[in-house]
Amino acid sequence: MQRFRPYRINQAVRDKHAEVRLTVKDLVQPYFVAEGFGIKRAIKSLAEVWHFSLDELLKELTHLTASGVDKILLFGVIEAGKDAHGSQAYAPGNLIARAVEAIKHAYPRLTVITDVCLCAYTDHGHCGLWDGQTVLNDETLPLLADMAVTHARAGADIVAPS
Repeated sequence: MQRFRPYRINQAVRDKHAEVRLTVKDLVQPYFVAEGFGIKRAIKSLAEVWHFSLDELLKELTHLTASGVDKILLFGVIEAGKDAHGSQAYAPGNLIARAVEAIKHAYPRLTVITDVCLCAYTDHGHCGLWDGQTVLNDETLPLLADMAVTHARAGADIVAPS
């Protein structure tokens, strides 16, 4: 009788089925950045998750980096300036661009990832342009590209469409 060992066939297959080792260097901490000053406001629907103004976020990052986590993901949260096109999402010097610049200045070794989505910036809450019945995907793509470029120019290490 011959016993087949499909998981031992070659190094690539063995690596694919190897034990997972998760370390602090594999973690990405998400943050929701809000306009304003002195804001650390709980998000009721997400336990232990907060909206941070930039000044409070910079303080929080001191604790995060001390723990060894070196990657963050930023989500913008705005109240004013929302419109049908989400124009604040790709405006130069917007909330996330300012946050990225400040974070990279204060913590240059931190990997900063930004969320590329229009939902937080549109007055209708959809992730793209909306015609009243559907999201207009093709027409939204240039806006998402502009948003990604705005983040990259500010110093984001990774732009992440959600």
